[in-house]
Amino acid sequence: MNSNMMERDGFTVVKRRGKSRVTQGKHLPAVHQKEDDEGLEASSVLRRIKEAEADIQSSAYFENFLNVLSKCVNLLPGDNKVRNVVCYGLGNFSACVNARYQLALLVCIQKHLNPVSVEIYDPVFTESERKILTSLDLTVLLLNDEGKRAVQDRTLFYMPHCGTPLYNSVLWANWEPNALGDVVVFGNSFDTMWTNKLDSTLRKKCGFLVNVRPAVREFAVANDFKYSDIFNDLSLHAFDATLLQAD
Repeated sequence: MNSNMMERDGFTVVKRRGKSRVTQGKHLPAVHQKEDDEGLEASSVLRRIKEAEADIQSSAYFENFLNVLSKCVNLLPGDNKVRNVVCYGLGNFSACVNARYQLALLVCIQKHLNPVSVEIYDPVFTESERKILTSLDLTVLLLNDEGKRAVQDRTLFYMPHCGTPLYNSVLWANWEPNALGDVVVFGNSFDTMWTNKLDSTLRKKCGFLVNVRPAVREFAVANDFKYSDIFNDLSLHAFDATLLQAD
């Protein structure tokens, strides 16, 4: 991470540099050129997203993901249909191949599950990226809720490779047993986080992630996609709130 970047609430935020000076005579043509470039870029990015979506759709990884998701939600009491999807921390998919494929998987999930809503937020999204996401029928959130989204219905939190504090915030916001039982998290393996981080350090900074441990049911998703670094060390997590109460 370079000096122009900082991490806050699990999101990576890029500090913008000051605007460069533009002479008055070139101001209007520069604006028009920028719009043309952005339009061309958006078209190219959309094409690449569609190509990535086709790769995902035909992959064994996606078939396995759906099978594991079905096992995960069937473990939970009540209606097993995922009503809402919330995506955090995707990153700049117009420039990053990994983020683009992760977005493509999100689009495939949307088409397969047909949820009531799919909402997405990352403070690094550009205006062009927000327009692209809207064109894909995703709802781009305008305010940063810092992951503190309390659920009303069964909700899949789509959070591949997010910072640890974001997972902690989701758990904090849904700590009531009725809410926690409706939460499914697709993201970094909790078991790996518990193993790799000192318990005292994790407890100090992310106490809910530690305290939820007895209630977690983790389902690993085999990383057999053709690009191994896009979906590595990701799992689906469901929560048995009765075990949390008993603890």
